[in-house]
Amino acid sequence: MAAPLTLRKTYLIALVLVLVSGVQVFRIDRGREDILPAGDLDRLPLRIGDWTGEEIPVSARDRAILGTDNLILRLYRKGDRFLYLYILECSSNRATFHPPEYCYVGGRTEMIGRGREVIDWPGGEVPAHRMVFLGPRGRSLVYYWYTFGEEILGSYYRQQLRIIASALLGRPRPALLVRVSVEGAFDLETGDEMIADFSRAVLPAIDRYLLTAD
Repeated sequence: MAAPLTLRKTYLIALVLVLVSGVQVFRIDRGREDILPAGDLDRLPLRIGDWTGEEIPVSARDRAILGTDNLILRLYRKGDRFLYLYILECSSNRATFHPPEYCYVGGRTEMIGRGREVIDWPGGEVPAHRMVFLGPRGRSLVYYWYTFGEEILGSYYRQQLRIIASALLGRPRPALLVRVSVEGAFDLETGDEMIADFSRAVLPAIDRYLLTAD
């Protein structure tokens, strides 16, 4: 008897099947930049709890590479601590969309740690990916997760399946990638504490301003 498929392989097979069945739908919408508009991401406040943010400009070239204008990149500070928040609208018809690790690995940057962390907040638990990178500019600690509608997901494949299925049913919903990172010289314990503290503040704001239907 053949060994049972792993959960990841099952999702991959399901994703391929849905992609094949939906190819004609996405050909029709191929010229659209955002099949699943996530609304105005700028609705997310710059002031979140004790954290104060500032916008980081994203060049037209980078937006063209990403295939969307529907994104924000910010630096948030709390006292002498700071970290980065990146939110991107996800569409299944965008060939350039991929999990964040592909943006970091390459050149002289090396992934030196990878795992999962659960972030507790009043709305429940967030199954976040946790990665550590080492490069010429120091260390990077990165947490990220996905959303679909009002759901918060830890799996890229689950999110993409929901995006495709909802489009096929004619009920597209907003979908996001949320990434929080600490960069430079820091110890990992402090980095984890910073991201956990910021995430507990930003998750209610994301839920209120970006996920909850008006």
